[in-house]
Amino acid sequence: MPAALLAALAVLAVPGVLASPADAATTGLWAGWTTTGTNAFSVQVANTPPMTATVTTDSRQGQTGVISGASTWLAPGTPVGAKYGSSQGRPYLNLRPKADAPTAPSTTTYSFAAPTPTSGWTFVLGDIDADKVQVRAIGPDGALLSAAQLGYRGGFNYCAPGIAGKPSCTGSAADVPAWDPATLTLTGNAAAADTNGSAGWFEPNAPISALTFIFTQRSGLPVYQTWFASLARDVTGTVSATTGSPGGATLTLRDADGAVVATTTSAADGSYAFPGVQASDGYTVTLSPPAGMIADGARTRPADLAAA
Repeated sequence: MPAALLAALAVLAVPGVLASPADAATTGLWAGWTTTGTNAFSVQVANTPPMTATVTTDSRQGQTGVISGASTWLAPGTPVGAKYGSSQGRPYLNLRPKADAPTAPSTTTYSFAAPTPTSGWTFVLGDIDADKVQVRAIGPDGALLSAAQLGYRGGFNYCAPGIAGKPSCTGSAADVPAWDPATLTLTGNAAAADTNGSAGWFEPNAPISALTFIFTQRSGLPVYQTWFASLARDVTGTVSATTGSPGGATLTLRDADGAVVATTTSAADGSYAFPGVQASDGYTVTLSPPAGMIADGARTRPADLAAA
């Protein structure tokens, strides 16, 4: 009779798969940006599976667009940097209001190629001081996400003294934006003064199809910054055989919607790996035995990367 194959699944991590180590079991990736036209961009937040969006805005021009991250970044000493790693040298997007008047906000919309995962990624809005920004997110069902689903994680100042690894800017730890969950609005300091480093970060916990920022001037000539980042972990496992070699089995990784993310083949010792997978729940790994073998037990097993 055919030999039997058994698949064992583990969730592990190999540091260095993505850009910056976030901790011993996770890697963080700060998004990459491409300018596609006048006031048009694309952003890639995660690699496997790809998490991408097209970006349109009516922001006025002037020190706007994709910025290198060489002089302004989110350090490991910030709350978001402690989880996703430093953004130093990684690009971000600078935008302005449509016009420098409280009655002329700019509208910037991120249209995602597929609904976003429900964990393992963040967006950060920076330089929120003499201005305010309303955050609106639409789910795959067309409904507006609630404040709880947007997952506001808090305000911080990336220029404040004592922030480990911070850029050369000077700011105050007391200068942070205020979040109003009733209006979904992040507002800068009470004086509407132009300062440095005031930022807020979000970790959405519901799928998003379109994310919109409505940015309004309160005084002066304001600009705001947008960063995206994601976490990744590795799926690894071992195929064992009752007789013969466990090598040559096909393993298929699928996401929560059942779409194929990647395939691989077990090595001679039965080991296999899917490196750098975006850190969320709902993945499965399916075993397809080679010719002459059958699967002993369930051919599909879950892989939850959300927490570990």
